[in-house]
Amino acid sequence: MEAFDIAVLDRPSWPDEVQVDCVMVSSREFAPTIVDSLQRIGCKKIAKITERAIKALGTSDLTAGAIDAVMASDDEQRLAKLNRCNNSYYKSAESIAEQLLAFITTNKAGVRF
Repeated sequence: MEAFDIAVLDRPSWPDEVQVDCVMVSSREFAPTIVDSLQRIGCKKIAKITERAIKALGTSDLTAGAIDAVMASDDEQRLAKLNRCNNSYYKSAESIAEQLLAFITTNKAGVRF
């Protein structure tokens, strides 16, 4: 089994605009692989939400530098899209932690830490 990255996102009780910025800034290194990783562990809903959030960035360059540049610029439309994604994420019933644990348990022979 090939190695892959997964970012386990907690659901903190911060204001929405802080949550969106923190997820897009702190998780930017996983942007190129996160959707596929979420799908692989069975988080289909969160993968779709994450895909929409990445599209909301408005760039196909998913390097950390490009995401930093996008997030540094003020864009009310982008912020509104990210806030909608954020709201969808918090309303979703999927648990990344539970799905990840189930995936690791099922595939423990091929998982490296």
